[in-house]
Amino acid sequence: MCGILGVFFLQGDYTTLRKQVVKMIKRLQQRGPDATGLKYYSKGDNHHFVGHQRLSIVDPFNGDQPFYGQNKKTCSVTNGEIYNYEEVSNISN
Repeated sequence: MCGILGVFFLQGDYTTLRKQVVKMIKRLQQRGPDATGLKYYSKGDNHHFVGHQRLSIVDPFNGDQPFYGQNKKTCSVTNGEIYNYEEVSNISN
C-alpha cells in the first residue's frame, strides 16, 4: 500500500518547512519504496505540500505521483488501482 502525505497552511521559512516535510515523507518510505513524489504550493504566507510514496505493483514504469491536471494548476495523490487504465489513457489521445 502506498503512503500519502498532505500538509496544508504551514507558515514559516520555506527551507525549514520543506526539510520537515521531507523527514515526514521519508517515514512513509516502507509503505512505498519504489518512488517518491512531492509537490509544493505557496499562496501568501501559507505553504502547502502533497507527497506520495509509491509501491509499484501495476505498471511499475509509469504512474509516478502526484498526478497533474491538464493545466498543471491542480494535482492529486491517490492509492489504489485503476483497472481500466488502458481505456482511460486512450481517451486523451
